[in-house]
Amino acid sequence: TLFLTNHILGARQVAPGEWLLQPSFSTLEQVAGSIPLSQGILHAAWQSSGCTPTASGNLIHLEVDAPAGTYGQIVLPPNAVLQTITSQTAGILPSNDLTTVTEEMIIITLEASCYILEIDIPCAETP
Repeated sequence: TLFLTNHILGARQVAPGEWLLQPSFSTLEQVAGSIPLSQGILHAAWQSSGCTPTASGNLIHLEVDAPAGTYGQIVLPPNAVLQTITSQTAGILPSNDLTTVTEEMIIITLEASCYILEIDIPCAETP
């Protein structure tokens, strides 16, 4: 449904050819969905390792497949630690070149491609 896509998966189109992904990492173990764009379909999915009494962090495996001719941003909570960004076309990417960090959020700007992001969020602070 639109609510789940926009609020749990966090995917939406913000302008022609531009998308935003702001996942709500909740107690769910995995979420997947897609949104139509004029250039094609944006697919996104994430899986969580979950927080357990012995875990210090919640490892999130996030996959994004953005169609050609689009670009977008992934917005993460400020306590997230971006471990890696891997592109299907370019391999492991230097995350410092792609991220903007503020007190409120971490913003990752990406062009069209398939990406895998590994993100760690401290368990005590998982939103």
